[in-house]
Amino acid sequence: MKWFFRIVQGLLAAVFLMSGLMKVFVSSEEIRTLYTEMLGYNVGFMRIVGLVESLAAIGLIAGYRWPRFILVSSGTLAIIMAGATISTLVSGQGAVTAGPPFVLLALALVLLFKNRPAFF
Repeated sequence: MKWFFRIVQGLLAAVFLMSGLMKVFVSSEEIRTLYTEMLGYNVGFMRIVGLVESLAAIGLIAGYRWPRFILVSSGTLAIIMAGATISTLVSGQGAVTAGPPFVLLALALVLLFKNRPAFF
């Protein structure tokens, strides 16, 4: 069972590192096309979200050595994916478009609750 969580952790780290770095380094026009026109977000806000996603992905990678990083990183990613799921549904794009953020939210929650301290 330990390997299942390690694989989920690695997949989330890879997905969010690629997604976050794309939001940080892609041109402003591309961000406007993907996020501003469809969801109404500012370019600067999306760059900050990309930076937070990248840092959380690095935290997941560091979690292989120091497991406490998994709790903070998966919690951060769960909050980001909850916002992505809700904003996709509110913008009227439908449940099919909100599916991938919801799956990533569920995977982040699996890691979060698996690594929670005993007092939760």
